Amino acid sequence: MVKVFGPSQSAGGAASERRKAAGCEAGLTLQIARAQFERALLIAQYANKNFPVGASFSYACAPMSTRTRDVTPGSHERQVKTLEGELLDVPLGWSLLAPGDAALSRRVKTEGPSWTVKEKRGRKIFSRGIWAPHERIERLRAELAVEREKPEYRRKLDAGRQRRAKAEQLYAGDFEAAVLGFLNFDARHLPAARRMAKAVAAHAVPVGSGTVARTQRIPIERRAEAAAIAWMRHQTTAYDDMQIPRVKGMRREVRRMLAQRSRDLLRAYREGRPVSEASCPLLRALARVANDGPSTRLAVAPAGGVASR
Repeated sequence: MVKVFGPSQSAGGAASERRKAAGCEAGLTLQIARAQFERALLIAQYANKNFPVGASFSYACAPMSTRTRDVTPGSHERQVKTLEGELLDVPLGWSLLAPGDAALSRRVKTEGPSWTVKEKRGRKIFSRGIWAPHERIERLRAELAVEREKPEYRRKLDAGRQRRAKAEQLYAGDFEAAVLGFLNFDARHLPAARRMAKAVAAHAVPVGSGTVARTQRIPIERRAEAAAIAWMRHQTTAYDDMQIPRVKGMRREVRRMLAQRSRDLLRAYREGRPVSEASCPLLRALARVANDGPSTRLAVAPAGGVASR
């Protein structure tokens, strides 16, 4: 059976063929351009030019250096991976600004396109620096160095430190009050509640402690509860000396079990039951902390899935 096509169908078929031909031609042009670039890359590397080993065709694509991105480290020094999983080579003329100078980092990111390198290790995210044009980094570094020598800059820093110290002092008081509210001990045990609230706050509140008290993602009441339970896990149980099998979910289950044990212990204080230091692990822990000072910070996680220490 022979099919007969009308004039419109013939025109449509021809247009389709032309599109296919154009697509093939564009693909061939791209392949030729890629091959030419790879050849130029090998020549440049042989001549000891500043081309990183392993650079790809995307290295020559200018639009990539005009966007600000959050990326992760790639397979070699001058390669990164986008959040979508695409591997990109760092543009020529860019260098890595190491983390540590917050003021310089802010200015580099504000002035133009940059790639911020972040690496996730477990539940934590670490900054690995910022890729940006080398000229911009060095120019802003020099400008900032001159600015930092001025007396008004130092006065501004001192004022900022005083403001932050005052804010931290206020937060420490609020957090200690929140812990005291969570404990909710009977009146006869109120002195013990105050001592515990002070010990938990002294451990959890300081900047850089890495505890749940430093997060802003949950209300202060939940922060206080998580920090108190975590403190009790380390101070009133044998958690730090336990040999927990490396089985998925086992450590979390142990923490939940110990959290429930801590809540049972707190219930005795809330109900006003008589306790003695000889038999109560909480009173012994408070006496030990009073003698030794704030406890060493250890990574933990409270029951309920809230990250803590």
